[in-house]
Amino acid sequence: MALVTSSTAAALAVAVAGSPSALAVSNGTNPQTTGCSASAITTGSTRAIVDPSNGYRVGTAELRYSTGCQSQWTRVNFGGGYRVDPSIWLLNQNGTNLHSAYNDGYSNAYTFQLSDMKYRTACGGVQVYRSNGSWVGWYYIGCA
Repeated sequence: MALVTSSTAAALAVAVAGSPSALAVSNGTNPQTTGCSASAITTGSTRAIVDPSNGYRVGTAELRYSTGCQSQWTRVNFGGGYRVDPSIWLLNQNGTNLHSAYNDGYSNAYTFQLSDMKYRTACGGVQVYRSNGSWVGWYYIGCA
């Protein structure tokens, strides 16, 4: 039997209250503002995005998983002169397609997160456009 002092219990309560939990995260929330990105890892492969018209490497796209929140989202890092529209969805399930939560217009974009992903699989991809609005292509990242 462990002895728990009041100072130990208070420290534990602060540690638990200050960290995101899988129970506190729901579908469609922002991985940055919930703190879930702090425990994120890249799952599966990172997809290079290359503009076929000029060979320019636009950036990379990847699926991210938060070990602390058990949530998943798509993240894209890209260069100037382009804009992106990332998506994430559950494998073999219709109607769960979450688009950009954040796009700074310069180099970062990501989707809202899917929750309760510890034993489920998400898939992701990204539509890429030039700054003039012309379509570059659809880049499928994969499922993980």
